Amino acid sequence: MSGFSELVRCATVGLSTRPFTADGLEPEVRSALAEGSATAADLALDAAAAYAVAHRARIGSPQTRTLHLPPRTREPVPPRLEAMLRRMFEDLAQRPLFYEAMSLVGARGWTLPPDLLLRVLDFIPGTRHAHEVMDDRARALLDTDTPGRGEDPRRGRALWDEGTSHQRANYLEQVRRDDPAAAWTLLDDGTWLSEEPKMRSWIVSRVEIGLGPDDEPHLEALLDDKHAAVRAAAARLLGSIEGSRTVRQAEELVRTHLAVRAGPPGPPVIDCTPIEPTDELIRDGYDWEHVGTPMPVTRLQLAVSRVPSRRLPGLIGLSTTDLASARVLLEGADISEAFRDTLKGSARKHHDTELAEALLRARPEPSRLLDVLDASRREQLILELFDTPTLVEFGERFWPRPLSRAMLHRLAEAIAWCIARRGLSIELSELCTVMARGAPAELMPEALSLLEAVPVTTKQDARSVEQALSHLRGRQELTRIIDEETP
Repeated sequence: MSGFSELVRCATVGLSTRPFTADGLEPEVRSALAEGSATAADLALDAAAAYAVAHRARIGSPQTRTLHLPPRTREPVPPRLEAMLRRMFEDLAQRPLFYEAMSLVGARGWTLPPDLLLRVLDFIPGTRHAHEVMDDRARALLDTDTPGRGEDPRRGRALWDEGTSHQRANYLEQVRRDDPAAAWTLLDDGTWLSEEPKMRSWIVSRVEIGLGPDDEPHLEALLDDKHAAVRAAAARLLGSIEGSRTVRQAEELVRTHLAVRAGPPGPPVIDCTPIEPTDELIRDGYDWEHVGTPMPVTRLQLAVSRVPSRRLPGLIGLSTTDLASARVLLEGADISEAFRDTLKGSARKHHDTELAEALLRARPEPSRLLDVLDASRREQLILELFDTPTLVEFGERFWPRPLSRAMLHRLAEAIAWCIARRGLSIELSELCTVMARGAPAELMPEALSLLEAVPVTTKQDARSVEQALSHLRGRQELTRIIDEETP
């Protein structure tokens, strides 16, 4: 295109110095120009655009392949709901309500408009809230399984051979889920032995999934590691394999070193004698030091923690209720708190609801023991055992969701108690959040009435209550629109 070279020269030196005319242009370009271009500059711009079109037309189309996408299985949200969702997303204060709306939208089989869905994914890549409203077609188009920018490109075995400590641990866990025996093949190759002892113990712990008798020989071999952290990790896992040598050893230690005697009126007393370290016990991780805890206490805790929790009462000779409330002495020193902590860990580890409830009845306190109980039993115990000041300590953590009417009223009492005492703004904010997000649809009017009736005296407290009221009102409106738009 010789005319294009002339156009470039004229533009380079300036159209006033080197005037540009259409005479030298190729016919296909000249025919595309607008008639009577007002100025030389207009003519040059029109010519440049025409050259671009002509050049593009001469480029052959690249070979393409058919893109096979899954069918669309979700319909966009109705217009009225879409408008509301857009307002929510733009308002940072309503962002929690927006994410709550995603679950409701997903449950109705709807999806977001593409532009809004992209913004949600861009704001928090990989967010589960967006996935709740996506179908297979949207996932294929947006390629949400592809790692984002900046992630390590290594995949598969390369993560084990060349990756960081965390990548090795995560890859080992993935392999363990798919093929338990293959996880031991990875560990046997020795690649991970270059890690620091603390990281090696953490890597070992990732084979915890699906432990069984076949894993015992591999874990026994790790008890010969020269570092206590690795031995302790292996011994902890062995303690999760019912009937393993480690469990039988721990049962014998508990039977030998813990004895019950009748105490004064009240809880029974468990007298303990020290577990003397031997070469075998050291190999089995009984030399593991817990910062701030004397070794004799730590050894007793380790032995108790390795016994299946449901076997402890029979070994010690107490009922579960008495075991949870017993006073524990080691050579006259009271170690009841350390013993109780060990029992709490055992109840969680073995999902022992009987022991968890006994410990809570012995001392009602906000604790992860509540997580062991199902929602119904947890609510019964909370209503029966916990006073209002203790409920305030729950924060957002332990309230059963969704809230029942009884729990809603206890929560309102805790909120009022917080406001009356002052200086509890963090606790108040958390309790208000529980009320706003935990009340089921049928109890939202009652939740609003309870919150509106709370006497507020400070601006900070008023802000927490008003935010909860705003969230509840937004949920009400959202639920109403969804119900009206649902066929």
